Order: sequence, then structure tokens, then C-alpha cells
Amino acid sequence: MAVSGDAGKEEAIEQEISRSKVLHIDETSHYNKGKLAWCWMFASNTASFIKLTESRGMKVLQNSKFCNRNSLVVTDRYAAYNYFADKNRQICWAHLSRDFERLAHSWNIEVKVLGCYLRNVATELFALKKALLTSEIDVLRFARRARKLRKRTRYYLKKIFHLPEAIGASRVAKNILKSERMMWNFLDDSENIPLTNNHAEQQIRHYVVYRKNSYFTQSQRGNTFLERIISLYLTWKQKGLNPFQNLLSIVYPFSGAAENA
Repeated sequence: MAVSGDAGKEEAIEQEISRSKVLHIDETSHYNKGKLAWCWMFASNTASFIKLTESRGMKVLQNSKFCNRNSLVVTDRYAAYNYFADKNRQICWAHLSRDFERLAHSWNIEVKVLGCYLRNVATELFALKKALLTSEIDVLRFARRARKLRKRTRYYLKKIFHLPEAIGASRVAKNILKSERMMWNFLDDSENIPLTNNHAEQQIRHYVVYRKNSYFTQSQRGNTFLERIISLYLTWKQKGLNPFQNLLSIVYPFSGAAENA
């Protein structure tokens, strides 16, 4: 019954997300009937939507109703997100920070030193962002200091890339340099574009907890129900609404109609 009642609300969530200026996207794997499948999370500041698919490929983004290619998306460096233009994509700095941390623990002394420098850049950038959000510094000062960090980051990555004896680290640096523009798109709107994709990761964690604590669905109809109910729950929570009361408001009219039939 809830599947019929909440279909319209699901469409409203899709429309709300498609209109958002900033969209967070993440994905996580699961097994269903022994086959690898995926849960995709699409989240704005006011709504969240999950999509259960058999694919982790770009076609999921191509077929989605709310991937407005003119919106700014926040993602990790996974290749499927190359669907979005560089100018419309912000790479998650939490993921970059972990890459820098691994470089800082390299067996190669030069890579290790440069990795430590990169790790310090990430730490300083996070501190700057916090200072901006708490009004300790203004946007101009934030942008000026962030641009200096950008120059340092590019310099350190190029140094690692040109180390012939550190093939693995050189490859990592090369791949990050390919994403260089996407690392700094937050400079276009420093107050509203986040540095990380933590929002999508936090939202998708609700699905992960559900998956661990319950049996999975066995049909497409079950998948559709799960997509709707979790999307509604997350969106209601974001809006400060009571999910249980809102779900009852959907179910009761249909249950009453069934009893009177």
C-alpha cells in the first residue's frame, strides 16, 4: 500500500534534487542472490534518493532523472563520474587527504617528504574552510590563501610524478593531476560548495546499516519499495520531520479504503 501512496512523493524528491545547485553522489556495493549489485546515493542539502542497480557504470548517471549536468556535483575520483564536465565537479578532499596520507607513508624518502607536504596542505585547507564557515576569515582571504595552497599542491604532485624510481607514487600523482581543476572548483563559491562528499557518505550509511540488519529484497518490486521507503525516510529526516508520522499519513488513507471496499 505504501508503494502506491508514496510514488508521488518519490517523484517530488527527484524533482527537488534535480533543481539543487549542489548534488552529492556516492555508491556502495552489496550482494543480492549471490550477484554483485550497487546502491547509488544522490543527495542535496534538503533531500536524498537511493537507486538500486546492477551497474556501477556511467549509464546509471546517464539514465537518472536528476543528474542535471549543469549542477555542481561532489564526488570521489571514480571514473564513472567523468560523465560530468570538469567545471561542474568537485573532487572530495577527504579522499584526496587519504591519498596524501598513503604517499606520506611511502618507502621512498622523497615521496614520503612530499607526501607529508601534501598532507599538510590538506590539513591547512580544512582549517581554512572551518575558519570561513565560522566567520573567522572572509571569502577573499580564504580564496587568496587557498590559491597559494593550490600552487603548492600542483608543485608537490609534479615533483612526485617526475620521480623515476617511484613508479606507483608517480602514477598516483599523475592521476590526481588529471583531476587538478576539479579539486579546486569550490573557489567559485567557497561558502556553498563543500570540500568533501561526507554528506552523501553519511546518507548512504543508513542503507548500509539496513542491509546488515535485515534480509535483502528478492524482486524488482521489493527493490522499488526499498528505494522509496529509504529515500522518504532520509528526506523527512533532513527536513526535520517525523518519518513514522509521515509514513502513517500515507498508509492510513489506503488501509481505510481497503477496509471499506
